[in-house]
Amino acid sequence: PSIADADTIGPSNTSYTTGIWIANRATSAATVVVDFYSSNGGSPIASYSLPSTIPVGGVYYVYVGTNPSGLAAGTYSAVVSSDQDIAALANTWGSKTVPAGTAVVRDSYLSFQDSDVSMNLYAPVFESSYYGNNTSVSIQNTTSTPGNITLIMRAAGGANPGTIAGSFPYAIGAYGFVTATASSLGLPGGSSNGLYSIQVTSTVNIAGIVSTYSDAADNGLNFGGRLSVNKPALYQYPMKSNGGQTIYAAKNFKGYYNFISSLSIQNIGLISTTVYLTYTTVQSGAISYSKTIAPGEAWVHNTFSYPELPGTPLGVSNSYAIFPAIASASQPLLAMVGTLDLVHGFSSAAVAGNANDLGTSFFVPVAFKVRTTGMSGGQLFSSLTFMNPSASSATIYVYANSVAGVQPLVLSASKNGGQAVANFTNDSTWPSTSGGLPMDSITSLTITSTEPIFGVVGYQDLLYYQSGYYGDSGAETLMVK
Repeated sequence: PSIADADTIGPSNTSYTTGIWIANRATSAATVVVDFYSSNGGSPIASYSLPSTIPVGGVYYVYVGTNPSGLAAGTYSAVVSSDQDIAALANTWGSKTVPAGTAVVRDSYLSFQDSDVSMNLYAPVFESSYYGNNTSVSIQNTTSTPGNITLIMRAAGGANPGTIAGSFPYAIGAYGFVTATASSLGLPGGSSNGLYSIQVTSTVNIAGIVSTYSDAADNGLNFGGRLSVNKPALYQYPMKSNGGQTIYAAKNFKGYYNFISSLSIQNIGLISTTVYLTYTTVQSGAISYSKTIAPGEAWVHNTFSYPELPGTPLGVSNSYAIFPAIASASQPLLAMVGTLDLVHGFSSAAVAGNANDLGTSFFVPVAFKVRTTGMSGGQLFSSLTFMNPSASSATIYVYANSVAGVQPLVLSASKNGGQAVANFTNDSTWPSTSGGLPMDSITSLTITSTEPIFGVVGYQDLLYYQSGYYGDSGAETLMVK
């Protein structure tokens, strides 16, 4: 929905550029075209045909800064089309000068498939000067017909949670997009009443992305000013067309290598509902909470605010400081997990899953195990996190589609909320030797499981961290079913 080409958006004086990773998940080579549209929509203002087909399981990178040539600096929507079944991941990053040096911010989101678009979308977190954070939302018309959309903003917290703070109508052109910010909507802000949730209704099918920026950067997403160093951050996550009475958050942190998490749960139903939230921890077993929330209200649950949740001192690695969560209610829920490294500034946002997101087969458009400086822009690594809500233990198989001769990675997740984690930052999880995944690999992944599971994929650029850069070099997104 929002593709930047060296455009100044988000934190002040920050230039952003987008790259699109496109993977072929079909059984034949894929011919791919990327069309770019202005906010007005209509005909594409530029098109880029990949110079070669993408082989089966292969990955191709389109850097919008140079392809298509001649595309002016600005913000665009993009439509990626192919004669085969494909999946894509958009990665947006930018840099700005801060007193401590150069700050880098980035995040990624999974592109919308045909089955993901809807005439009704939701997002649990929209911020207006909320602990220094501000949000924009970009809505893309995914059809060839002009339409009309309405942004309905509800107070997610404060004195009157669930009340409508504003209703904003927009016309939207064919394949065009609309971007609204907290400032352009004129929403009241501040740490006590600057938190909102979003519903978007439309006369045509749409897709939507929420982007939250921490400019002053002493604050992460809903973390109340707990970032210990002055670094900006960018969080992006896709809007969803549906929730569920049960939702799954595969990865929550409390101190693990400086990471903490914030789980924001939105009631997208019509009446108030009691939310029952349970974390499954290695050290202390199941730890449960509950709260009744109004329609449109979001319950923000920060791990650091609950001393009974097991945690670790900053910088210490202990597996019990990473744990999955399940929330349930009689009304449909939607949730987002925000994650922040309190020391280095890495941040990410990922939508939690519901019953529709559980499966026994997944596809990841791109995963990295890259240590060579300068290769694809840095030292890039991926991680996989799964949770198993089933009543039986799950065996999980991870296949590297783009690298020949690699044996599958085999993981296991215990029943009733068990977790499995694979981290590619070193060779311990998937060794480079003996048929493992070689270092400097870029590949799509196919994942199968013996039980229905839910998973997220994380990305981290360690070059910026190791080179003394400041800011956000992390990202996290869902997997494709």
